[in-house]
Amino acid sequence: PNEKSVSQTRTLTGKSVSTTSRKTLNSHSMSVIPTPMDPKHIWRLSGLLTGSSSPDFVYVQHWFRSMSQKSYGSMVLLSVVMCLLNWTISAVLSAAGIAFGWLYHEAFDWGANPNACIVFGIIGGLFTGWNIAQYASYAIQTTGHLTIRQHLRAVALIAPVILPCNVLGWGIGALVVATPLREWSTVFKILMVAGPPIALGIAVKTYSKLRYLANFAKLEDNKKAKDSLGRRLKKEESAVGAPFECPFKSVSCRLFSLHFLAPFTCFIWTAVYVCGLRVGYMYADTLEHDARVGLQVALFSLSIFAMAAGMELLTRWIQKSAGYFGYNHQMLIAFVIIYGMVSDVQVRLGIVKMTGLTRQVCAIIQPLYFSASRFLMSRQWKRSATSRDVADQDILPDNQEPRLVITCMGLIISQNVSAVILPALTCMFQDISLFSLGTCEDGFWMQIAKDAALTWLLDVISIFNWILQGMPVLYFFSMLDPFLVIAAVLVVYMCTVLALLTACIALP
Repeated sequence: PNEKSVSQTRTLTGKSVSTTSRKTLNSHSMSVIPTPMDPKHIWRLSGLLTGSSSPDFVYVQHWFRSMSQKSYGSMVLLSVVMCLLNWTISAVLSAAGIAFGWLYHEAFDWGANPNACIVFGIIGGLFTGWNIAQYASYAIQTTGHLTIRQHLRAVALIAPVILPCNVLGWGIGALVVATPLREWSTVFKILMVAGPPIALGIAVKTYSKLRYLANFAKLEDNKKAKDSLGRRLKKEESAVGAPFECPFKSVSCRLFSLHFLAPFTCFIWTAVYVCGLRVGYMYADTLEHDARVGLQVALFSLSIFAMAAGMELLTRWIQKSAGYFGYNHQMLIAFVIIYGMVSDVQVRLGIVKMTGLTRQVCAIIQPLYFSASRFLMSRQWKRSATSRDVADQDILPDNQEPRLVITCMGLIISQNVSAVILPALTCMFQDISLFSLGTCEDGFWMQIAKDAALTWLLDVISIFNWILQGMPVLYFFSMLDPFLVIAAVLVVYMCTVLALLTACIALP
């Protein structure tokens, strides 16, 4: 690490503090505070879009602070730019979800052969998309994903074991469709066709990643910074001031089981979450009005609680994962978008089952609740940033600050997209009796506007508040490279398929 004497005026809590001190800056930080409109600093902030490595969090924070604190006008300008970036990405992903829904509506003959359409079109798409996401996760965490060469290396290492998982799934699907098993319930077909390839995909990806870590630890030091894992470790080692040791020499059964159970538990949690809520809402449809509304509201509240609990479990797993088992910030973005979108789709599936005033109230409660939870996260970020600022420290003792920024922005985008996709699919599939998504009382575009308007508008309040506090929300967007955007589109596809699959589940 470089040690440089830096004299500057720093402001975070609203008070100017002039300091002259020795700061320990890692190799990715800057030796001076960047000039806001200096072209070379703007070029550096573009990060992955220029083909270079992602910008350092502290660097972006300094640049963002120097921009936002120039004047009130610059703060408003930054808020507008961040909102436009947020809405642009949300609109692109929402449009992708609507396009996927339209393709499923038009490309399959749901009336003539519904069982084959469900197995090959929906269940097959779900496990295939899941295992493609396993490849993306592997590449982001190990070889890297910025160049064709890195992708080819990842494909060579993971494709030979991932592809057989999908082949197995398609084979089981063909067997189910060709036998009387096709008449069994949708839940059985999900477990029978999607369960084995998804579980095996998690297993082979986990083993491949652990083997990659073990082999990486044996490399010479001058060869360790050429992939995503090496860059992350080098950056974290410079922050803590000591090298990391690989905690294992070979992949044991106990080690494999520990790291397999975390993503497998996530899969089981999602399956139980989806099926349980769906059965509950279907049962509510059989009740009289007052009882139906009461059960729908209870299930809606339960879905929000389950989403919050799952997010807490995911956060704890990330926080205790460090060193060789840690995650880079691109992977954190993937975690937040995947979990946020999949979980919020289930919350929204409850809203679209409602009618009248109940639907309007719940469509207001949902964005208000999650906006409040993000506000609490931003307060947590400010406490951490303030304490670091008071200590005159330019290195991050942990990943808490960037994790909170990524979580806040990732959840906003996830909830924007789910707020559009669910009413769109509901209106689109009204004419197909196989699907029971919900009601479309006001037509396609008006229903989307009613369900999503408050969610998108609350973005303005949230983002302006974050910028007012000095939170560098630009960091989230600076981390987005083309591969991450494509991966986000894949998540939207999986959420679209999951919503349609959920709509096929019926009571016995």
